[in-house]
Amino acid sequence: MQQQTPSAEHPTGQLVNILLVDDQPANLLALEAVLADLGHNLVKASSGEDALRRLLTHDFAVILLDVQMHGMDGFETARLIRDREKSRHTPIIFLTAFESNRLSVQEAYSLGAVDYLVKPLIPVILRAKVTGFVELFEKAEQIKRQAEQIRQMERREFEEALAQENARLRESEQRFARFMQYLPGLAWIKDLQGRYVYANDAALKTFRAPQAIHGKTDDELFTPQTAALFKQNDERAIASGTGLQVIETLEHADGIVHHSIVTKFPIVGSDGTLALVGGMAIDISERLQAEEALRQSEARYRAIFDGSLDSIVMTDDEGRYVEANPSACDLFGQSREQLLGRRIADFAEPAFAFDRAWHAFLKAGHSKGEFRLARPDGATRDVEFAASANILPGRHLSILRDITERKRLERELQQRASELAEADRRKDEFLAMLAHELRNPLAPVRNALQIMKMPGVSSETARQARDMMERQIQHLVRLVDDLLDVSRIMRNRIELRKERVDLATVFARAVETAQPALDAMSHQFSVALAAQPILVEGDAVRLAQVVSNLLVNAAKYTDRAGRVTLIAQREGDEAVIRVQDTGVGIDRALLPSIFDLFTQADRSLARSQGGLGIGLTVVKRLVEMHGGSVSAMSAGPGQGSEFMVRLPALAPDPVDMEATPSNDEVGQAGAPRRILVVDDNVDAAMSTALLLRLLGHHVETVYDGPATLEAVQAFHPEVTLFDLGLPGMSGFDVARTLRAQPEHRELLLVAVTGYGQEAARRQSDEAGFDRHLVKPVEPSALVKALATRDRPISSCSASGL
Repeated sequence: MQQQTPSAEHPTGQLVNILLVDDQPANLLALEAVLADLGHNLVKASSGEDALRRLLTHDFAVILLDVQMHGMDGFETARLIRDREKSRHTPIIFLTAFESNRLSVQEAYSLGAVDYLVKPLIPVILRAKVTGFVELFEKAEQIKRQAEQIRQMERREFEEALAQENARLRESEQRFARFMQYLPGLAWIKDLQGRYVYANDAALKTFRAPQAIHGKTDDELFTPQTAALFKQNDERAIASGTGLQVIETLEHADGIVHHSIVTKFPIVGSDGTLALVGGMAIDISERLQAEEALRQSEARYRAIFDGSLDSIVMTDDEGRYVEANPSACDLFGQSREQLLGRRIADFAEPAFAFDRAWHAFLKAGHSKGEFRLARPDGATRDVEFAASANILPGRHLSILRDITERKRLERELQQRASELAEADRRKDEFLAMLAHELRNPLAPVRNALQIMKMPGVSSETARQARDMMERQIQHLVRLVDDLLDVSRIMRNRIELRKERVDLATVFARAVETAQPALDAMSHQFSVALAAQPILVEGDAVRLAQVVSNLLVNAAKYTDRAGRVTLIAQREGDEAVIRVQDTGVGIDRALLPSIFDLFTQADRSLARSQGGLGIGLTVVKRLVEMHGGSVSAMSAGPGQGSEFMVRLPALAPDPVDMEATPSNDEVGQAGAPRRILVVDDNVDAAMSTALLLRLLGHHVETVYDGPATLEAVQAFHPEVTLFDLGLPGMSGFDVARTLRAQPEHRELLLVAVTGYGQEAARRQSDEAGFDRHLVKPVEPSALVKALATRDRPISSCSASGL
C-alpha cells in the first residue's frame, strides 16, 4: 500500500520516498501521523515480503523497520535488503516495542542499521532523524543529477575533442610519413606473418629491394642466416610485450658488414590486439669502431696510469683528488678511498697559501715545483710535481715523484763535498807542515856534515855534530814512522797481538817514550794509578803508543812549566784512561773534528810545536780496534783539555804471577860473524857495513841480485842482509834460490827494506827470510836480529815501524 500525504511543495520540486514497515496497521498510522508534515511520500508495507517488493520499484531515502513482525522479522528483512545491490546502502532505522538488549542492538548494527529506536517513539526525535536522512538522500540525488549533466557536457566535449584529435591524427600521420622519409636510420613495419607493410626510403635502399619490398618476408630478401636472426628478434619483441633493443649486422651495398642498433616493438590494432611489428635501425659501425678505439686507448691509459712508478693524481676545480694511481696511494700512505676527496693542502708541510697558489695554477694552466708531503703515519717525503690544468673539463693532472732519496743524496753529496774540501784544505796544510817538519831536521844534518868536512875540526866538535845528526835523524825516523803507522791503520793493515795487559805496564812504556817531550817543556807530570791492577785485552805496544801520543800531545800544547796528569781507573766493566793538561785548550768548533786526519789546534808558526797532526787520528783508530772509544773535552781556549779513553776491562787475576819483561837492550854484538850486506843504494850498504865492522864483524858488500849469489859462493857468509828491491834479481828471488840449495838452508837471511806492511812480511816469510827489518834500522834492532835465529820472523822488527 502506498500513500502520498498532501503537503507544501518541496524546495527541490520532487518528493522523496520513505518506507514504513510494520505488521500492525495502527503502528503504520502512528508513523504516518508523525511524519506527514515532512511533505514526502510515505510508502507503507505490512510485512517483510511487502517491503522487499517495494524496494524493487522505488528508491527510498530511509526505511523505518519494525523488529517484531510475524513471519519474516525485521532482522531477516534487513539482511535481505542488504543482500541486494540496489538497496545495500539505504539507511535502516529499527523500531521495537520491547526494551532493547545488548544482543539485539549488536545484531541490528551488524546488519547496517543507522539507528535503533524503542517505542513509544518521541515524534520530534523521529522527525529529526528522518529529516536528516532525507536531506542526505536529496543531496545524493542532486549530485547524481549534476554528475549526469557533467557526463552530458563531457560527452559533447569529447565528441568535439575526438574530431580535433582525428584531425591531429591525420596531421600526425602526415608528419610521421615525412619524418620516416627523412629519418637518418632505417624504419619498417611488418605484419604478424613477417611481411613488410611499410619501409622508409633508407630501408628500401639498404635492403636493396626498392619498390619490391611490400608483401615480402625476410626469407625472400636476405640470406638464411640473416633472415633467421631477424625473425628470431621479431618473435622476442612480440613476446616481450614492450619491445627490445639489439645489435644486428647486415652487409650493405658497399660490401661492408655494418652493425646497427635495432629497436623492435609490437604494435597493437584499434581493438587492442597485436597487429604489427615495427622496427628502427641506426648504423653504429663508426661508433663501435670509435668505442673500440676508445676502449683500447682507455686500456693503454689505465695500464700506464696504474703501472707508472710516478704518482699520478687528478684533481677537480677545488683542488680535491678525484683519481689516484697505486703509486700515489703508496706515496701518500693512504688507500684510494681515503685519499679521494682530500685537498692538496691537507698534505703539504708546512701548509702553503693553497688558494693563492691554486688560482695561479688554474690561470697559468701549468705548474711545477717541490713541496714537503706529510703522511698520516708521521713520515715526511720530499716531492717533485708537474701539473697541467684542464686536460679534461674541470679536471687537472699532476705527476708527483718522490725525491726524498735524491734530496738525501744531494745533502750527503753537499756534505761530502764540504768534507772533501775541508780534507783537501787540511791535506794542503799537512803537506806544508810536512815540508816544514822535514826541512827542520835536515838543516842541522846538513850543517853537521859541513862541519865534519871542515879541516882542523876537533874531536869534541865532531862528536857534537854526530850527536846532533843522530838526534835529527831520529826525529826524521819518528816522522816517517808516524806516516807509516797512520797509513797502515787507515787501511786496516795493523795486526794487533792481543794479550792480558796491565795498564801499569802500558803506562811505564808510554811514560818512557813521552818523558823527553815532558821534560823539554819543564812540565809538572803526575800519574794516578789504582792500587788494584786494571787489566785489559790488547796489544801492549799499541796501547802504549795510544797513551804516549796523548801525553806528547798534552806536552806540545801546554805552555812551559804546565801540568800534565795521567789517570787510570776502573768504572764498571770499563778501564778509563784520562790525560789532563793545563794547556791552550780546544775551541768548541774544533772538538767534533779533533781526531780527524791532519787536524791540529793551531798551525801558525807562532804556535808551531812540530808534528804532522796525525797522532790523535792514530789514537782514535787504535782505540776503536781494541773495542773502545776516545773523546776530548775542553772548556775552551786557555782552559786546558782532557782526553779520555774507554776500554773493555777484564776481571782481575787473583794472583798476578806474570813476570815483567826486561827493557834491557842487547848492547853487545856477540861473537864476530861473517855478514854479507846487499843494497843497490851504495851509501846505505857502506854505512851498514861500517857499523857492523865497528861491532867486530867481517863484512862484504854487493849491490845487485846476481852478485849476491856469486858473493855467497865466494865469501861463505853466516848472515846475509839485503834489500828486497834489487836490480837484476829481486831480494825475494835471491832468497828462494838460496833456500833451494841444501848448503845454504841454514844461512841466516835478513830482509832490510822500506816496506813494513803485513803483506810484505808474509812475502818475506814465504821466500825464506828469517828476519824482516824496516828501514831505517836501529843499531840495537840490528844486533838483536843477528843474535839468534830461533825466533819467528814477525818478532824481529825495527822499533817505530
